Formats: sequence, C-alpha cells, structure tokens
Amino acid sequence: MKMRASLSLLSVLSLAAGLVHAQVNPPSRFVLEAPDVGLNISRLLDWNWSLPMTDLVKQSRNFGSPQVTYDGSCPVDANGWPTQDFGMWFATLPINYGAGGTYKLSMECANIPSFDLHAPGATITNLARDPVTGIVTGDVFYPNATQNFSMSVTNTGGGARNIKLIAPNSPTTSAFTPWYKNHLNLGGGVLRFMDANETMSTTVSTWANRTKPTSVRWRGTTSTGIPYETCIELCNELNTDLFISVPGRANDTFVRELARLIRDNLNPNLSVYVEWSNEVWATNTQTGRENRDAAIAEVANLPDSNLDYDGSINQTHWLWRRYARRALQISEIFRQEFPAGSMFTRVRPVLSGQNARDEQYLNMLNYIQANYGPPANYFHALAVAPYFENNVNDAINPSLEFEEFITGLHTSINNWRTSLQWERYAAYSVWYGFAPMVAYEAGVDTRGLNNVDVKREVHGSPQMRTLINNYYDAWHGAGGGTSAWFSSGAGPYAGDSFDGYILTENIFGPATNKELGLEDVIARARPSLYAGTLVPATIEARKHLQRQSDWQVSPLPNPQQLNTNQYYEYLIRKDTAGPVRVSIIASSWEADAAVEVLVSRQSYGNVTFAPTGPVNNQSFQTFGNVNINLPAGLSVLRLRSTRNGGFFVNAINVASGVVPCDGIDFNNNTVFPEDADVIDFFNVLAGGDCSPGNTCNDIDFNNNTVFPEDADVIDFFNVLAGGDCP
Repeated sequence: MKMRASLSLLSVLSLAAGLVHAQVNPPSRFVLEAPDVGLNISRLLDWNWSLPMTDLVKQSRNFGSPQVTYDGSCPVDANGWPTQDFGMWFATLPINYGAGGTYKLSMECANIPSFDLHAPGATITNLARDPVTGIVTGDVFYPNATQNFSMSVTNTGGGARNIKLIAPNSPTTSAFTPWYKNHLNLGGGVLRFMDANETMSTTVSTWANRTKPTSVRWRGTTSTGIPYETCIELCNELNTDLFISVPGRANDTFVRELARLIRDNLNPNLSVYVEWSNEVWATNTQTGRENRDAAIAEVANLPDSNLDYDGSINQTHWLWRRYARRALQISEIFRQEFPAGSMFTRVRPVLSGQNARDEQYLNMLNYIQANYGPPANYFHALAVAPYFENNVNDAINPSLEFEEFITGLHTSINNWRTSLQWERYAAYSVWYGFAPMVAYEAGVDTRGLNNVDVKREVHGSPQMRTLINNYYDAWHGAGGGTSAWFSSGAGPYAGDSFDGYILTENIFGPATNKELGLEDVIARARPSLYAGTLVPATIEARKHLQRQSDWQVSPLPNPQQLNTNQYYEYLIRKDTAGPVRVSIIASSWEADAAVEVLVSRQSYGNVTFAPTGPVNNQSFQTFGNVNINLPAGLSVLRLRSTRNGGFFVNAINVASGVVPCDGIDFNNNTVFPEDADVIDFFNVLAGGDCSPGNTCNDIDFNNNTVFPEDADVIDFFNVLAGGDCP
C-alpha cells in the first residue's frame, strides 16, 4: 500500500485551518423530516417559455444587426452596449401563448430612434426623450399572437446604453416576473441554480469575471448565468433554501467571495446547499474532462499524490477522488467564512456522484476517511439524481400506446423500491452520520424522439400526478431527504430529444398535473419507511449490502466467510426505539474465530465462535447475545472479522429485548448463594478453572459481549446482593 502525506495537496487555506475536526466523528444527522421538495431553475434563454425576467434584455441574444436581429454582429462598448444601430431578439414563444401586452422600453440614446417591431399588430407609442438624462422611453405593445419578440433600432446616432424592456405588470423591484415567482412558489424548500448559473459550460474562473447584476445580459458560456446576488434575492423573496453549484474552474478566491456573498445576503433562516460543479464523473462534460486529465497528470507527476493512496492504478478511481477532494476543499472554505456552528445547519455541502454507480460513493468515502478523517465532518449529505423513466421500451418501440407508457413508468418506480442503490445510499448515510440522501435532481425522464404524441399526453395526464406521488412515496420510504425536481419552468413536453423535464407547457396556464403532484407531496406527511429489514428478524448473512441483485437465486445454505478486517453490513429498521439482542448463527473450525459487532459506527464488542466441527462438515450454532439500544428508523449493523477466515456466518438473529445477567449460581451446581460461586467466578476471571465436577458460566456476567471488564464484577456483586442487572 502506498503511504503518503495525505494533506499535501490540500489548498493552503485548508492547511492553515489545520483540519482540527478531522478525526472526530460528529453526531449523526440522519433525521427524517417532513418532505422537502424543491426545484431546479432552468437556463436563461430567449426560447425559455417561462419569461422569467422582469427585464427581457437579460435573457436576450447578443445585439445583432438591424437587418438580422439575432446574428450577434453589432459592435459593443466596454460595458457590452451597442455602439451603432442594432437589433434585439428577446423571446421565441408559441403562437397565442398569452405573453401579449404592453412592455415598457427605456434606453439612453442621442435622439429618439426609429423602431421596427417585426410582429403583426405590434406598436410602439408614447415615445419621449428626457433632454437632461438622454433616456428614451416608450410603450411597446405585442399582441398575444406574437411568436418572435424582436426589434430593429435605427437612427440612434451612435447606439444606445442601459437598454431595458420591462415585462407587462412586472414591478422593477424584483428581477423576476410575478407569474414566474408564482410558478416557483409551490411551497417547496430549495431552489437549485446549476443550469441558471451556466455551471456545465461556463469558462469563468475568477470572481471578477462572474456575471454581475449590472451585466447587460445574464446568459452565455463566458458568464455565470443569473448573478449569484439575484439568485439569493429570489430565495429570500420565496423563503426557500439556496442550492449552489460552484463552477468547475472557480479558484479558491472565487469560492471564498461566493461564500461571503451568501453569508451576508441570504436570509439567516435559510440554508445553502453547496456542490462542486455538476456530475463531474461524466467525462463528456467540460469539468469532467478537465478533472480526469488533472487527476491523471497529478498521479504521474506528483510522487506524494494521495489519489492513489491505496495503490490503485484505476484512473476512474483517481478522478472520483479528485472530485471528492475539491468538494471537500470548497466545504472547508465555506466553513471558514461562516460563523461557528453554521456547518451542516446553515451550510450544507453535498458529495455527489452517479446514481447508478454506488461503488463510486464508497470509493470516495473510503478515500476521504483514509486521508482526511470522517467524511461527515465535511459533507452534510450524499447527493444522487434518480429519475423514473421508460427509456428502454421507448427506444425499441416507436408505437407505444398511452397505457403501455404509463405502465413502464410505474415499473420504473417499483424498481426503485427494490433498488440496491437506494438501499446502499441510505445505509452509507446512516453509517457515516450524514443527513438523509439528497436528490440534486429528481423527476421523470422521457427524452428521445419516439412516441412524441404519447409523451405529451402522458405528461399532462392525471396519471402523471399519481406517478409523482408514487415516486416520492418510494423516495421518502427509502430514506430519501431533500430533493430538487428537474426542472421547473415552461416548455414543450415532447418534440425534442431532451424535452419533457419541465412542469408546464404554458407559464400562464392553470396548474398542471405535474405541479399538482408536487404540491400533493409537499402538503402531506412523510410516508412510512420501507427500507431495510424490519427487526426483530433473522437476516440471511448473504443479504448484505454488497450482494448481487440475484442473490436469492443461489442455493441454500450459502454461508459467508470473511477475512481480517473484512465486513458485511446490513440495513435494518426498527419502527420504535428500544433494546434488541443480536446473536450470530455460525460454524467455526478455528479456536479464535470472532467478529466485532458494530451498529452505526459504535462497537458493541466481539462475538467469539467456539469450534463446531471440521470445515468440510459444517455444523451451525448460535453464538453471542449482544444487547443494543436501537433508535427508531434505520440503523446499519456491521460484522467485522477479527481474523483471517476460520468460520462461516449463516444468519444474524436480531431479537426483541435484552439478555439479562447470568444467575448467581456461577458454577451451576444448583446451590446458591454460596461462597463457591464467588470463588469460582474469580478463578475463571483470573484464567483458572471451575471447581471440579462443576461447569461454570463464562465471565461475561452481564452478557454485553465485553469481557473481561469491571462491569461484570460490579454486576455480579449487585445481583449477589439482591440488586438488579443494569
């Protein structure tokens, strides 16, 4: 194994902090609360049917020529404003969409220019220019039938500056239109701005180059989309938590300034979820490629890199670990900038990965644990992106009927209920002490160009409302927590390869069945847990977390063998808090075979297996009675081997109640109380033998599997004196 200085590649700021919290296990944060369903915010585009911006210039294309308003060819000054006659393209909408009305135009210009609105029935009236300020104002009327909202502006005398086109009935005190805020205000708890901040495509690395509230427009790969200040204002207006995705190229100063901005401006009753970029595991994305290349170069060129701390030569492992390390560094910067006590309450960093690859999460968690200490000291929760879909059937059958498509979506949800991924993520969350797993994206995925008409019908149907309720029943019943539906806003339900994620086809229309489904989930109580094995129960040893999906096909018996420090884990559920006793059904052919019993990071001692016969003639017996107080809800039971083989485990029995102390007839001669019991107890405690002719109990008098210990002696004399076993 490669032993290296694990902190050598942390940023200077993390070294300065000393990571004093690194080796201390924090209290568990796995608490299931009321359903917390939020929304992802879509990218700002001129073909976004949501019309989210009060000022449509913010979502417009680059200034074009008067002849071709969308060609982006007009020269601009240092601030981005046109220096000659120009064209503007604000929005593209379906015909008769409902966006008609009077838009308030203003701009600084040398004179009152000429306007061509390029839409039948569109007019501009009340044109005027303030001779002192040079501001030209006018009322632009677009009919409901307008599809392309654009205009040509000529005779400007040198261009224009500070151009605004304010949407109808939209107060300028908010950057967002009333109808858009009403759409977002479902009562959910979080807004995620990954797309809105152009996270997947932005090339910005420094704080000075981010999008600012004063920027001409808030879109494009050379920006960070909607300004962070404006995202914070929206969360404050709607009283929702903020979910921010830090750009892939953002340097430490960028992260620090972002943390300060959120600290000082987000309402103190609101929290911020923090992730590094988005889906960095995907090497077909900009950040994914750069992370992969940087990880490979680091291992090749830096002898003390910790990305291959365990000797792994798997480059995929390296890129996962580099993502985890950068996410950890970002968490540390936020820790430094927020007041003490803010971490995991107001500041909630998440560790994200690919939902279908649970081994990625385990690899990252093991890496963090080995190099930086308990992962829950850096991350609030694990984050996944589970969708329900019918993509396989859709791809192979372009003639699906409505009911067939609905059935396929129900099947997808039912598959999640038995998903090993969700079971493992819940277990990892419980074991490491994270909050319940977060869905950074969630929803229905109907991408693809087959069955377009059926998909439109499915998305708008009452059955979709039912599907959404069933989906969230499955998610919350599996131990899921906060989720952000992908995606909010308006657009086509079907027609393009990636359509269908949005909630409505008309931002001005009545609530859709998708919106009603989300409102249902938010309004009702959390459903009961179904995850894990309900105890008391006898659990087959092979039903451990790392089992294969076809584990039940193997013939019985199928005992499990473990080598030194190997372990098996089991997700268990208890509906009410209370004591249980754990025993293990095992066979052994070695004298010192044993396993350590742990529940959610706490050790309850070892269970030793006495030899039961030769390896080729297994004889299973029940060993141990470990008393454990389980909380209500989910726990993780871990069996860790203390030696290299020598035994098989066939099942784990988790029974109700506790095992009391042994009786005071220690030597089992039916005479008690007597001095001989005391003498035999101390003889055995000292490693001696029981009185001739008698069979003494073991010295674990209180049956807590910890021995020898003072508590056994104290409990023995308590019981001898007529007292109780604790």
